[in-house]
Amino acid sequence: LCGKMTEPELARFLMQIGSALQYLHAQHPPVVHQDIKPENILIDDQGNYLLTDFGISTRIRRTLTRSMGNRTGSSGTTAYMAPERFSENLIDREPICANDIFALGVTLFELLTDELPYGEQGGIVAAGGLKPAKLPEKFSEGLRKLVNNCVSKKTWKRPTAGELYATAKSYENGVWLLPERMVNLDQRIEVSKRDEQHTQILFPEPTAKTVSDSSHQAEPEKKRFFPMAIIWPALIIAVIGITLVLWQPWKQRGTDTQRPVAQKSIAKQVQPVGENRNRKQKEHKEYLQKLLQDSIASVMQEEIKKGNQETGSPKLKIGDTYAGGIIFYLDASGEHGMVCAQKDQGEYRWGCGLVGTVLTFSDLGKGKTNTIRIVNSCGSSTAAGVCYTLNMNGHNDWYLPSQEELNLMYENLKKKGIGVFTNNKYWCSSEKLADYAYSQSFYFGLPGSDFKVSSNYVRCARSF
Repeated sequence: LCGKMTEPELARFLMQIGSALQYLHAQHPPVVHQDIKPENILIDDQGNYLLTDFGISTRIRRTLTRSMGNRTGSSGTTAYMAPERFSENLIDREPICANDIFALGVTLFELLTDELPYGEQGGIVAAGGLKPAKLPEKFSEGLRKLVNNCVSKKTWKRPTAGELYATAKSYENGVWLLPERMVNLDQRIEVSKRDEQHTQILFPEPTAKTVSDSSHQAEPEKKRFFPMAIIWPALIIAVIGITLVLWQPWKQRGTDTQRPVAQKSIAKQVQPVGENRNRKQKEHKEYLQKLLQDSIASVMQEEIKKGNQETGSPKLKIGDTYAGGIIFYLDASGEHGMVCAQKDQGEYRWGCGLVGTVLTFSDLGKGKTNTIRIVNSCGSSTAAGVCYTLNMNGHNDWYLPSQEELNLMYENLKKKGIGVFTNNKYWCSSEKLADYAYSQSFYFGLPGSDFKVSSNYVRCARSF
């Protein structure tokens, strides 16, 4: 059948194998086949496709070379193994449901073309960056996009088994109706980039001082009351002094004694003018002195007022009860940050096990964005949904913290005995793969990951 299967027959094949995988992946914990390939798919007398983990049918496969000649040290066959199985990180080599989707995608490609999208080396060359071959244009666009996503290097681009089953079933009407998540994937990636840029503006990267300890936090610069009270009056005096030097109203061109007096009557007329000039000069000096005194008093009063405001307002610190919770992060201003709930919200599943990835992030300031995306994709019956619907201490804007935010809870609160945390694992809103999400042990403090269907503790957070 390799290279001869039509689209209608492929839809029937995919609906039956997709249904089998959906059942396996829905178990707790999920069952990962790890070796999907044509040799492990049988056809019964009624023409139904059966997924097995043994035996080889010559009705489907022409030769044994690919399966028997290229076995790896781990479970699977090289040509059908996903690129993450060859990662340098041992954690990434752990079997996940997305591995089966990749292998099934390679199988679909081979059934349609009698070729392998990555060649005999499969995931090895995919991990190195080689792009897969594309299906010929004689196949419908929906099918080409579906298979291409199945064999993608990025696990979050691959559909889930449930999505494959639904897409295959939709072909009963002659059209491949792809899941909305795949259709809008490129748009969602672009939106995610814009969200990340916007969040970086709202939440700048914390300095080492703001993360490590409250005693080392960057404090707002203290205003110097005494120097400012002296500098401003000195500047005013200097300006007034320069003005008096440059503009001397009492000096005219020559003095009265230098002016020729022709008649006694004229001398008598000059005397009142000189007295009037002296009087205006005296009034001008008095005005300048009053202006100087008023300026000094105004500056002194303003500085005293500012000094009282600074010393009168208490400063926030890590561990304070504030804004409906316990402060576990403060930014450089010391006025804004994040608090966590004063107690755990309970044990819940991360959720979204059959939905696939929802494009979440691990950085500081991303918890709220992650929570909204999880709820929009998977509903409120999730760990994120618990926080999203939480209304506590007069606040209803709680969210499941991101990986970095959860770690700050551990470093700044749990390690110091603040917040009544357990020694168990806690969920964060950052997912690792379609079937895994990140968590953190509050006993050892080590970050890790768990199946999304697993139950871990939840401690919600909010920003202020």
